[in-house]
Amino acid sequence: MTDVVASALRETIARARQTPLPAAPIQIAFAPGRAELSVQAARQIASIAQVLAGRPDVVVELGGAPSNADRRWIAEQELVANLDEPGGFTGFLRALGVRDQRERVRDALEDRGAGRPGRLDADDEEVVDELIAERPPVSDERLSALAATRLTLVANALATEHAVSPARVMIATPDRGETAAPPAVRASIGVDRRSPDRTAPTVLKAAR
Repeated sequence: MTDVVASALRETIARARQTPLPAAPIQIAFAPGRAELSVQAARQIASIAQVLAGRPDVVVELGGAPSNADRRWIAEQELVANLDEPGGFTGFLRALGVRDQRERVRDALEDRGAGRPGRLDADDEEVVDELIAERPPVSDERLSALAATRLTLVANALATEHAVSPARVMIATPDRGETAAPPAVRASIGVDRRSPDRTAPTVLKAAR
């Protein structure tokens, strides 16, 4: 009887290891400047959990970097907020002498803040570029904190929504610098190469 159970267990493990792994990291997309899971992101996380459920011998490593789009989005929203600060509107009025243009720019940036396209023509976009260039740049620390928060959000979703053990989720330090690619968390799935006695990493707390 013991031999039969052992044989069945070996067959089960062998079948599980035949489940194909993704050939490339799964990119979990985020909106620029934000750290909320979209419907599509939730589906991607569910697909990762499905692979982990079918392959008990694998783990997932979460990594990523801030995007140029994150820096731009944050800068635009800080610009909108500055318009309502004392003295903020004065500089805006000097830069934009035409009332219609002022309203177009404000409306477009507010639309972008809400996740809508917020389209502007080339002249209006150039004005926005000039206004952003006059302000203090978005700090690298703020962008790194955003990237870290996204990693934590995905790790916590795997644990709470799909019961994935934290021992099977590794969180890498966010990459230095920025990427020109759209904002995303990179989920790399592979065979667990750690020794059995290695302590599993702890899920990080969300960055503030």
